Amino acid sequence: MDKKVLYFDQFAFSELFKIEAGTRRQDELTDFWQELHQLVRRVVLLQQAILPHSNIHSNETIVSPWPTELREAYEGIGGDLALLDTTSIQLQDIGEFASAFIEERGPNLDFAVDRVLNGQRNEWLDDMRITVNADYSRFADGIREGRDDVDKSIEGLMEHWRAKGYGFDEVLEIESKAYLQSRQSALLDFFQRSERAAQEGDIMSTINLSMSPIVQEFSLLRHLFLKAGAKEENLVERINQFWAWERNSEMPTGRILAYLFAGLAGQVAAGRKRPATASFMNDVNAISAYAPYVDAMFVDKECATILTQGRPAAELNFKARIFSLSNRDDLLTYLAEIEAAATNEVREMANLIYGID
Repeated sequence: MDKKVLYFDQFAFSELFKIEAGTRRQDELTDFWQELHQLVRRVVLLQQAILPHSNIHSNETIVSPWPTELREAYEGIGGDLALLDTTSIQLQDIGEFASAFIEERGPNLDFAVDRVLNGQRNEWLDDMRITVNADYSRFADGIREGRDDVDKSIEGLMEHWRAKGYGFDEVLEIESKAYLQSRQSALLDFFQRSERAAQEGDIMSTINLSMSPIVQEFSLLRHLFLKAGAKEENLVERINQFWAWERNSEMPTGRILAYLFAGLAGQVAAGRKRPATASFMNDVNAISAYAPYVDAMFVDKECATILTQGRPAAELNFKARIFSLSNRDDLLTYLAEIEAAATNEVREMANLIYGID
């Protein structure tokens, strides 16, 4: 087997969950969601594709009105496998680019999807599932607060672009050259927050800060540079030199993010008034991390529009095909083609094991 790997956004899993539970209200998209649910079930049980979940699904599920049921739905619908979290994938990129910088060579990028999956892609699914009814509600307030902060930051950024008259080209150039500044700013913010948490005796904030992406990145770089022979007293200087390396603009996660922000800036320059959707940054993080690896992504129309038009469509050559509600019939056709590829032997075995005819 060589199962396709498809990434479905949280809104899609939510709609599929409602179809499965029989709670979705009737509207003009009901027929689409019903057909999609049937096709997804068939491609998964016929061993032709998986729809792995991610840390983004987990976080959005925690703050949903039905967290337990939704988690059970996306794990069961998708075939039980999970993708590495988005931070881990970015750290993989950073590790390779840092190694290339140290060894004075070009980066070697490997987009084999099994590198970013937890579990075995090409094994037959088990015929039963065992789940644990874990309660993550204690994290809900923190996730909501973080999401609200991000939404405000995006809104402020759009207002800044509008005031400066920035469009696609200006923001793409800024984002492509922002690696050093963004890391130094994140590190400074970490130190300031850590000092504040220590003064207030806030142990949970201290723990959370110790696991933040910038701390993980700095720890990774410290290990790589020390292993390569750097001295402790020169470590910060060497890391700053890496952060300033011009080839970091080629890093897949950062490059895709830069184009998505530039595309949003282009819309602002063209007169867009409405703010970004509440899920915009989650979509950006998911696409930036997973688009180079997975076969297809079903995401919100906002990001899909940016990716499938103009310079992003022409210049970003990642693996994933991009689908949204704007081209939903194309998604159904794509899934039907995957379903049709199942051999008669596989169909017979799937019928025996899972009861799918």
